[in-house]
Amino acid sequence: MKRIELIVVILGSLLTVFSAQAARPDRGMVEGQIRDARTGERLPGANVQILETLLGASADLHGKFRIRSIRPGNYTFKFSMIGYEPLLREGVAIEAGRSSSLAVKLNQTVLGMNPVVVTASKRRQDLTLTPHSISVLSGTEINERQPVRLDEALQTVSGVQFVENSISIRGSSGYTKGIGSRVLLLIDGVPLMLADTGEINWNLLPIMGIEQVEVIKGAGSALYGSNALGGVINVITRAPTREGNVQVRTMFGLYDQPFYPEWKWTNKPLSFFQVQAGVGKTFQFQPLPKAVQYALLPFWFWPWRSDVEDLGLQITVNQEQSTGYREQNAFSQYNFVLRSDHIFSDGAKFTMYGGFSYEDREEFIEWENSNKPLNISCWWDGRETRFRTLDAYLMYRKPLSSTAALRFRVSFISSLMADQYERSGDYQPANGTGGEVTFDWLPRPNHSLTGGIEVKTDGGHT
Repeated sequence: MKRIELIVVILGSLLTVFSAQAARPDRGMVEGQIRDARTGERLPGANVQILETLLGASADLHGKFRIRSIRPGNYTFKFSMIGYEPLLREGVAIEAGRSSSLAVKLNQTVLGMNPVVVTASKRRQDLTLTPHSISVLSGTEINERQPVRLDEALQTVSGVQFVENSISIRGSSGYTKGIGSRVLLLIDGVPLMLADTGEINWNLLPIMGIEQVEVIKGAGSALYGSNALGGVINVITRAPTREGNVQVRTMFGLYDQPFYPEWKWTNKPLSFFQVQAGVGKTFQFQPLPKAVQYALLPFWFWPWRSDVEDLGLQITVNQEQSTGYREQNAFSQYNFVLRSDHIFSDGAKFTMYGGFSYEDREEFIEWENSNKPLNISCWWDGRETRFRTLDAYLMYRKPLSSTAALRFRVSFISSLMADQYERSGDYQPANGTGGEVTFDWLPRPNHSLTGGIEVKTDGGHT
């Protein structure tokens, strides 16, 4: 706990230094909406870039975008989305203290356009400019495929293979249960590997909470460490929007009878179901009562409370239950994810994220005999494994100029697993903490410099 407190204190001190810069009246802002040129439909997820800068945004569920803290001048904007022709809007004038409005219409194309990714260089850039081979799955594509978990969605990506729950990218590894993973899983750029086994828990994030998934095929250890020798998977979570969003997804199914009648072990119907729900909205911060403002803003930001423009909240919940198709095969799982975004008038953004996963799963250890392969031995009746995982991060992004930015991050993950042997007192949580400071600089167009330092500690065991 002392390590965690130290990291939080250091982060709070750094945030205080950089937050002390009040809103700059000499900066401008641009906002607008992106639509389909033929149908007029709004285009959620479309990307907006200000060329030759680090500034950019993604359109929300209503196709709207907003970019703050832009130096006055004339800029070229690039709008892009998969399935549409990129559009360049030149000579967009930004004036100090004023907001410019853009109405954008994109034309459809039969060729898939290159999306904007953030994983390859830890900043937003076109896929064509990245030094890696990357595949991108949008949230829309994932929902259309109706997967139950994230790993099921990744099975459609070329070069990605699974052996049970162990992932391999381009043959980088095989079955690695209990001995770590050569593929690194990130949530919004934050490592999310279990502290004791170094494995990936695919149940931590509900499908509905995903905005985009980026898969780096090849070693990413220069930026992400030795855990990324086989590749990197970065899951970008859904951000709240001004218009708000409410989504509900349900799934239900029945298991068929065994092929051989003598394998039938119960007359009860065997089924599974899943329910996911997400709700989010961005509010104007200043009209909120002062007591609410202080309650929702971290204490180290209190002196600059008047500089906070927007507060976004996004909540995603998931419940999944199954009887299993064989005896002693039932499981139940619950997930809760909360994300909040504090957006400042100078373009800075502070994000808090927390997720909790609760899972109980009956274990099938030994069958009764060869004639009853779906029945368990009486010795293992009622045994189950229990998984509890808590993950959280704090992230602060501070634009220093249109071509330079700083990012601070602290993260924490705690996991507890109790197996079917029920040995009292043998189970302790495994805790992992981490921190990172990153500096991005764009000295010239298409030339970037990224530097920083990352610390990580793992302790405890299950």
